[in-house]
Amino acid sequence: MKDIMENKNKNKKYDLILYGASGFTGRQMFEYLAFNASSSLRWAISGRNEAKLEETRRTISSLPGQAKVMDIAILPADSNDKVAIDQLVSSTKVVLTSAGPYSIFGKQLLASCAEQGVDYLDITGETAFISDMIDSHGTIAEQSGAKIIPFCGFDSVPSDLGVYALSKSMKEKFNEPLQSAKGIFSVQGGFNGGTLLSMIAMLESGDWKRMSEPGLLLPKGNNSVLLVPDSFEVSFEPTLQRWLAPFVMAMINTRVVNRSAALMEKFGNPYSQNFSYTEHHGLGNAWNPIPAFLLANGFKTFQQLGQWSGFRELLKKFGPKPNEGPSEESRRNGYYHLDIVGKSPSGKEIILTFAGKGDPGNQATVLFACESALAVALERGNLPGGHRRVGFLTPSTGLGDVLLERLKQKNVEIRSTDLS
Repeated sequence: MKDIMENKNKNKKYDLILYGASGFTGRQMFEYLAFNASSSLRWAISGRNEAKLEETRRTISSLPGQAKVMDIAILPADSNDKVAIDQLVSSTKVVLTSAGPYSIFGKQLLASCAEQGVDYLDITGETAFISDMIDSHGTIAEQSGAKIIPFCGFDSVPSDLGVYALSKSMKEKFNEPLQSAKGIFSVQGGFNGGTLLSMIAMLESGDWKRMSEPGLLLPKGNNSVLLVPDSFEVSFEPTLQRWLAPFVMAMINTRVVNRSAALMEKFGNPYSQNFSYTEHHGLGNAWNPIPAFLLANGFKTFQQLGQWSGFRELLKKFGPKPNEGPSEESRRNGYYHLDIVGKSPSGKEIILTFAGKGDPGNQATVLFACESALAVALERGNLPGGHRRVGFLTPSTGLGDVLLERLKQKNVEIRSTDLS
């Protein structure tokens, strides 16, 4: 497989293409790569609108020390133009795309990567879309040798990599498997227009209802994951002494972690038989459950109103537009903190902390996605399973320890604490 990949990529012009580079998140990714990619990386930017791409390139080239950005090639390609997308994909080893909603703008790009054996990464949270793409292009991607790794943003890197690291710690410290894990988030950040548009698209298409199935992303024939229905009620976590409310991203992250657990069994490194994962939003102190009840009721209200077209129109009218989002100061002052409480079959308990600074849906997502793409472009042979592990993967099964180390080097806190 290594020889096949080397021959296939020998004449590729680019190591990496960033698609959607003129959007709100895409511009941040462009800037991140400009400051952090090695000078040896051959990369280019792409998207539907050449004029906006040129404007974005000029803006970033005006930043201190970034005049060289004007040398970055612009490769315009409409996401629905199969000929243009196929030509774009054929020129690179890796595609990173920020252009959502992916169910509208991402189908052809992902399909072309799967068909041509080009590695693909995105920041989608659209689990129903990915489920459909697995059904239609999963076998093709395995045959072509493409690594398809969606969910490389805040959805679902902390949850997925966190559970993976927790499983490793449980085996290293107690020589026991990870039987169950409970993720508890606290966050501060805001929505950008692209995220809001994706959410509205899922509500309008009915995908939101499909996403309620815990096993949506599981491979056929799975028997290693205990599927736990989503809980929208308030509960109390005794280990952390915190009240728990529903977490808005749990419907995405739990499905990704469930898929990882099933793939880990397939790859010979299972978490445990009947592994289970749930995810929550931690609020307040032990003596004050009120914030948790308020959030839970607000979440239920949003789910009900989201079925009403009039409410969705109000979101479109008054919410952030596709190229809008939190200010730079707001993005910088945000944070995310995830504690995952893991238990072994005998009752051993470990907490894995995955935390960092920066708005989770914007600044943290940019960090996770760009470092994921750089890992594939520069360290493919060192990724889990090397060149042989291909097809539709997850952040943990596709990137594993390589991404963990890259994030630690970027000051992301990832540590485990033994409570037994």
